[in-house]
Amino acid sequence: GIVGAGMFFLRSFMGYVGLGVFLLLVFLHLSMKMPVRHHIARINIAQGNTGYHRYMLIEGAIHHFSEWFLIGTKSTAHWYWAAEDITNQFILEGVRGGFLTLALFVATIVIAFRLVGKTWRQSTMTTPGIALMWSMGVALFVHCTNFIAVSYFGQAGLVWFLLLAMIASVAEQAEQSTSLIVPVAGVGQGRGVPRRARVGAT
Repeated sequence: GIVGAGMFFLRSFMGYVGLGVFLLLVFLHLSMKMPVRHHIARINIAQGNTGYHRYMLIEGAIHHFSEWFLIGTKSTAHWYWAAEDITNQFILEGVRGGFLTLALFVATIVIAFRLVGKTWRQSTMTTPGIALMWSMGVALFVHCTNFIAVSYFGQAGLVWFLLLAMIASVAEQAEQSTSLIVPVAGVGQGRGVPRRARVGAT
């Protein structure tokens, strides 16, 4: 969250930042003996952490893809010891409903990120509005990070759905405010340079 908030000052270069992160992951994947996802197992913030379990869960989902890709699976306990503890929201979506459910879940995240990026870049957005939309994008990024290590249950899911609703609502309001800008007759229109004004503006 802190990293995402700090990137607000580099928001104009996010395309380059995203490309750089992608190329770095590809480089690490090709240069390391283990796949790049093995970094999850190397995270050791506290003693007794379960990073290795989360790495093995991803490995189990990949190696047992044929078991769950169609309509999901009833149990993952046979993947490895303690694999029934699915601490990964992405894998949980696949286990519950198959690859299509997982794909729709990822598509929801992608659409939400696209809405955030499209909205804060609109010319009608004020600085506070840009900061508000950026904070929603940071919250979305934090959720996606959590999904790698946590599967939501109970009231935790309400926070996730609330964020999606907030992003869609603000994006819709911003889109409506943009649609209120219409061309009007004015000086220079005959030369192909029409003026623009807001509906209702004096």
